[in-house]
Amino acid sequence: MAGALWLQLMAVATSECSSGFKPSGRAPDLVVIGGTVADLVASPEAGGRLLEDTSVPGTLCISAGGVGRNIAEALTRLDTAPLFLSALADDGFAQLLERGYTHQPTGKLAAQTSFGMSNLNGAPKCALDMSAVRRVAGARTATFTALQTYQGELAMAVADMSINARITPDYLQLHASTIQGAVLCVADANLPTVTLQWLAQRCGGRDECGERKARPYLWLEPVSVPKAVAACYALRAGGLQAIDFVSPNEEELLAMAATVEPSSELDQQRKADQVILEKTGDSSAITRKRDSRDSDITRAASALVRAGIRNVIVTRGASGVLWARAASESETGNHAGMVFESLPAPLAAVRNTRGAGDSFVAGAVWGLLNAHSLAQSSYPATKQHTPPMCSVQAVRDALRSGLIAAKLTVESELAVSEELCAAALADCPSS
Repeated sequence: MAGALWLQLMAVATSECSSGFKPSGRAPDLVVIGGTVADLVASPEAGGRLLEDTSVPGTLCISAGGVGRNIAEALTRLDTAPLFLSALADDGFAQLLERGYTHQPTGKLAAQTSFGMSNLNGAPKCALDMSAVRRVAGARTATFTALQTYQGELAMAVADMSINARITPDYLQLHASTIQGAVLCVADANLPTVTLQWLAQRCGGRDECGERKARPYLWLEPVSVPKAVAACYALRAGGLQAIDFVSPNEEELLAMAATVEPSSELDQQRKADQVILEKTGDSSAITRKRDSRDSDITRAASALVRAGIRNVIVTRGASGVLWARAASESETGNHAGMVFESLPAPLAAVRNTRGAGDSFVAGAVWGLLNAHSLAQSSYPATKQHTPPMCSVQAVRDALRSGLIAAKLTVESELAVSEELCAAALADCPSS
């Protein structure tokens, strides 16, 4: 049964998949660069448990994923036109991803079988333009294969991301004029070291007088702890100063801080925690009191700001986000010349946390682009530098938009909610 359904799925993708959408013919204000992944998530039926060495009844959801792709899809749903740069193979998963295909198990039948799929002949609801994505013959499209509990908590997963090594500087060079002419570039840390360095040389940064260079703003999404650390190593020699925004979760933040400030107290604490984890295999054994944890987060965010990153935005799940930045001339720093601002998350009926961070980034980027459009309309035409879309209020409002976008996604079963739209974020209140 599973084999027959899989063949049906592949046949639909092959027969309906086109070679891609045609470019719009204009340079977009936004470029998104990162991974495109086929997410395969299996879970037992309601009330069931995962068991070792045997199978259990449950469901399988196959959906389009990948941090970069999720962000690009969310921005497309928000009525932007991003240039999306990524890599796909020439296999069946690539054909599904090109169509934005998503299959959700539904009804009693799906709960009783391992491969209950719905709407095999349905058309995708979001036409993400993937015409610029690199195709790599003979490679494997990236996959994320996960087992989760029936409550939606991740139990284990295997990620095959080797194709991301083909998102190279040579490939980005084909789109260099568009990248350098964009307002903002979003990159995920799936990118190879040399590609991150290539981007850092062409985005963000300030000149010798401290003025911001006329380059795209750069937003880095760390993806995971290992990739966050790798990105820090890749950009440690001056490249971190090119980053205007970074959006780690708490664990990614602590790892990044330990990387940029080796031998610091945070670095020593992290190494001690790692020893405990290796000996016990129990992460709860290293959980410290909340006050201590908050102090660690503040110090870690400070380390990234000192390293040159202008806006450190720590995603903290149901607690919202912590925004760390150097105090401006009109602000009074509350921690060694730095400002820490907490923005609460709106209440949500959580069904799935996969993709929440990606939707947050997309919502915040949407807010920043709106601020840019408003600033550009009133900015003197004689100025050579990019209009100042990154005022404190503009960023604050953008982060609130990001939190609303994340809420919509966690209340859905998908990595990007189908309810996400510009109208939903336009009503976001500002202070």
